[in-house]
Amino acid sequence: MNAPYRIIAMAHACICFPIPAIVLAVAILAAGSCAKDVLLSTGFIELRPVASSDVAAAAAAAAASQSSVSVRQRLDARLSSSAASSSSSTGSTALGSVRSRRLFILSYKDDAHARRIARGLAARQGQVLSYIPDQNLLVSAGPDAALGVAYEQGAEVAECDPSLKVSPEWQPLLPLLQTATSSDSSSSSSSSSSSGSGGDAASDLALTSLLQALQTLPPAAGGSGGGAAGGQPRYGILVELLTGLPAAAAAAALAAAAQDWPAELAAALAAARGSSVNRAAAAACRPAVDVPAAGAVGDVLRLSVFLCRQDLPAGVSWLAAQPEVKWVAPLRGAGLHNVLSDILLQTGDLSAEQFMDPVPDNSTAVHPYRPYWSAGLQGQGEIVGVGDTGLDIDSCYFDDPRYSGGYAAALADEWAAPRLPQGLPYARIPAHRKVVQYTIMKAGGYTGDAEDRNGHGTSVSGCVAGAVLTSDDPNGPTAIDGATGAAPRARLSLIDLSNDTSDNMVLPAELAAGYLAIHKAAGATIHSNSWGWPQTSYSFSRDFDKFLWENPAAISINSAGNEGAKAVRRCSINEPALAKNVVSVGAGTRMSPELVGTSFTMYKISATWRNGRVDEMMFYPSEIRRLPLLSDIIPEGGKLRMVLADPLGACKSLRRLRLTPRGALVMVTSSPTPQQCSTYTQVRRIVDAGGVAMLVLQPDNVQPRTPRDPVDPDSGQLFSLVPVSGTNLEWGQYLSSIANDESLVELAISKSTAVYDSNVIPWFSSAGPMPDGRIKPDIIAPGVAITSASRTSSTSSTGGPDVSSLPSDTCKTVGQQMGTSFAAPLVAGHLAIMRQYVRTGFYPTGSLQDDTRAPFMPSGMLLKALMVAGAKSLEGGVAMLKGGPMGPSPDGFQGWGRLNLAGSLPLENFTDPRVRLQLADWGSFTAAGDRASLEGLVATGAGPVTIVMSYYDYPGDQLANVVTVNNLDLVVELQAPGGWVKRVLGNTDENAVAAKPDRVNTVERVLLTALPENTTIRIIVNATTLPSAALDPTTPQRWAVAAVGHFSGSLKSPLNPAWALQEGLPQPPAFPNLPQPPPPRAPPPRKAPRNPRRRPPPLSSPGIPPPPSSPGIPPPPSSRGIPPPPSSPGVPPPPSSPGIPPPPSSPGVPPPPSSPEIPLIQP
Repeated sequence: MNAPYRIIAMAHACICFPIPAIVLAVAILAAGSCAKDVLLSTGFIELRPVASSDVAAAAAAAAASQSSVSVRQRLDARLSSSAASSSSSTGSTALGSVRSRRLFILSYKDDAHARRIARGLAARQGQVLSYIPDQNLLVSAGPDAALGVAYEQGAEVAECDPSLKVSPEWQPLLPLLQTATSSDSSSSSSSSSSSGSGGDAASDLALTSLLQALQTLPPAAGGSGGGAAGGQPRYGILVELLTGLPAAAAAAALAAAAQDWPAELAAALAAARGSSVNRAAAAACRPAVDVPAAGAVGDVLRLSVFLCRQDLPAGVSWLAAQPEVKWVAPLRGAGLHNVLSDILLQTGDLSAEQFMDPVPDNSTAVHPYRPYWSAGLQGQGEIVGVGDTGLDIDSCYFDDPRYSGGYAAALADEWAAPRLPQGLPYARIPAHRKVVQYTIMKAGGYTGDAEDRNGHGTSVSGCVAGAVLTSDDPNGPTAIDGATGAAPRARLSLIDLSNDTSDNMVLPAELAAGYLAIHKAAGATIHSNSWGWPQTSYSFSRDFDKFLWENPAAISINSAGNEGAKAVRRCSINEPALAKNVVSVGAGTRMSPELVGTSFTMYKISATWRNGRVDEMMFYPSEIRRLPLLSDIIPEGGKLRMVLADPLGACKSLRRLRLTPRGALVMVTSSPTPQQCSTYTQVRRIVDAGGVAMLVLQPDNVQPRTPRDPVDPDSGQLFSLVPVSGTNLEWGQYLSSIANDESLVELAISKSTAVYDSNVIPWFSSAGPMPDGRIKPDIIAPGVAITSASRTSSTSSTGGPDVSSLPSDTCKTVGQQMGTSFAAPLVAGHLAIMRQYVRTGFYPTGSLQDDTRAPFMPSGMLLKALMVAGAKSLEGGVAMLKGGPMGPSPDGFQGWGRLNLAGSLPLENFTDPRVRLQLADWGSFTAAGDRASLEGLVATGAGPVTIVMSYYDYPGDQLANVVTVNNLDLVVELQAPGGWVKRVLGNTDENAVAAKPDRVNTVERVLLTALPENTTIRIIVNATTLPSAALDPTTPQRWAVAAVGHFSGSLKSPLNPAWALQEGLPQPPAFPNLPQPPPPRAPPPRKAPRNPRRRPPPLSSPGIPPPPSSPGIPPPPSSRGIPPPPSSPGVPPPPSSPGIPPPPSSPGVPPPPSSPEIPLIQP
């Protein structure tokens, strides 16, 4: 009998799973049949054809299953009996329906074949879940249904083994846990939170670090099986169930799982523990299950399971073996990505004069360095969704004097506050000048508190839209200072993701319905997210891809992460920034080389092997700055040997070292406590052995952490003879492994220097590309030395006099912030300006006075295409993770380059008047082979032409090795006056020979650097493959094209609003009224203080005056502007405004009390 499939497990050999009995039904295969190997993210699976005997065996097994009296079936029967409540009955029935399904992969030949398979499965209560490359469907169905359809349609099939459901992100945690658990003595009680102490210190430290990355259940949290676990933390497991149920039944199935699983899982864990654990200890570690509220459940069914650490291996095994489970992953806590950018991002450059004086006195324009603000493009009418640690609305960068205290009062008692369909408390003030909605997230036993205890959310929001009023008029001028946001007149929908016990981020199990839909219902089309998980799996990223597939008018901006220096020779983009459809933002700099020519040092590690191979990697340890630095002792043009201490902790003599430490950098492990072995003791051991520097291999898998100061415990003096530095767990494990390899000839560290400028990519910025070849990050924005708003309760503030004696200080700022956390909101704010540009009629010429202006509602895909088309390549700039200059974009360090509005958006009296812009938006394909041809452009020969096509792809799957589903290809045909014809493929060099089309990226660019004059340009978009036509036949594949550069003519297509308006064609449904040209500009007001501490009196600061009456900028959506988008499928809009009254002229909210006059504090 042939095996039904072959699985080559990838890093899961340590977990043993029972083989489901139903697999035997698939094992009856025709001898000599052809097989198809499919590579998944967790291993290989072999698909085979189905014989008639297989179908008969599966049908017999299904019939026998229905009549059996197993414990599970008796439980399902009991829960669905008439004696149960209606809600319990619905949930149990739904859960029983899910439990009757299995996870299969079926192959198909073409799209028509895939549609037949989908129809056949639907007729048998099965469902196609997703796409697995190449030409395979991931299916949820009963075994008889899956095998029956595969047999009828001639498709190869295999059932997914439980080991394939376990995320690779569990490695190396589960093996370490199993080793630690097995090494515990039988007398050790599971009530101790330090089980596994029998292992060596390094393993224990590594295990502790990995566990710290998991989200824990609060000791007194609810959830089924809740309550304190005898003082032990319970660690989170994210479980995804098979889908295919209506929304109500799906929520009920999750609730039933929350009711059933704790007892079933507890029994399984008790069996795994054996008799070594007493009853009290087992009760203290009872499993807990947390499910989202019904309104936060979309078509992805996820719940969280919390177990004590010693139960994690057995618990993961049990969960993966359940037939209703699709995926089992670690539940990690989301981390923040934080470790005078508007000029650089608007103009594409930053001179020494601008760097030193960003607010000049003698200007005849509103602001010469910010031309898009001067043109009235300040984000009016745009709402940006931000989810972060909260927002201090009392800060003068956000407050509205008409509604002072309105949000605080509405959310003071969260139990009395109105609730969204997701079950979350919220308040809405549609006319507020900055915050239209404030929502408190509640998930996983944690709840927000409507405060920004951390300050990160206030600073991030300030980067988007922070602006200080110069009077009590919310529509009056705003000041310009170093903390003014990118879009000073945009507004925010804020979701508070912090909690009242720690700085952990609180996020729902499913982000499309439970998070992104909240912003959409508040009217936000741009989403800014400065957080993520330090992993590269495709779980929460899928939620973003799904939301954008279903909501193509939206665009999501996500920080790429700060994992660059921590990762060893791998992609370090965080989730969810690795999603296909989002804009992933890396960090750049904004320093000017004309200033001081500051230099920086880069370190490189080289490993020389016996076969002559040399491996080189850039390395950035965290150094104690008060001591000598490594750069001080590494010889110029030379290198310093690196050896591993023996014993590794260096708490004793190093006489056992295989390689002499004399003249070398010695690597040691961090001691758990200073009392066991202090840094001073370690350094002295190294110096006594002849070492010249110490590198501490830290146990934390975070950014390299600076070691403790080597202080002599007797004298209290700092031991300052040698450099001391530290690195993180991943680097420590890597360096230890190669240092212990017998094939190693030499491990050494060298140095080099470079000069800071605006084209440098710092060491911390996470880098790509993705393992499947996709370009990430997408774009770069400044993420170093950022100044933004600070929470008013903060004790830190940049510059200026001491204001502690004042009654309050609502205008605090914080400077020198660093991280992709701040790069992402800067991009979000500038994309708000970009969207306003298109929406209000600056397209196509950059002038509101042009008769050809064509305002329209752009898709998020078009904004992404525009962003890429104008991005400035950082070629020649230094990527610190590369250790040298970058080439032309794109690459894994800079993505497509740095955001540059001037490269994307022509603007009257600022950009080169010869540069033109043409757009095609809301293109639509419904089948593979569809094709669109855009003609009408002719090169002028005066400069380059850039053409970008962007599309939002159908969401992929965690099991897929490549997450791209649909494949659209960009082709540009060129015909010169001489008659020659040339075809250039997207994402290939214009002079490439035998170029191949890009199969994985959802953005494709053609850069034409020097076209001859009068060359005709024809843009073709092909739907090469379109599996979504079978997966989601009611949703077309949307796409957009942006062309910018030196050409004449228009894209002759109804997809181009400028050409459609000229031809008198029907306009898009949401086509706004044409705005009127602005009146002449008034003389600029006087210059204001750089860092206002209180709101200045009217016109005392130079700022950005409000756009004059109808300067082409519609008012906010609360009046005649953009109507809120329709609600997401399956997510009803929130109820009406929660009792927040109108401005003080109406009854209900008294006007703010008068306060004593506070003098303006001069910096």
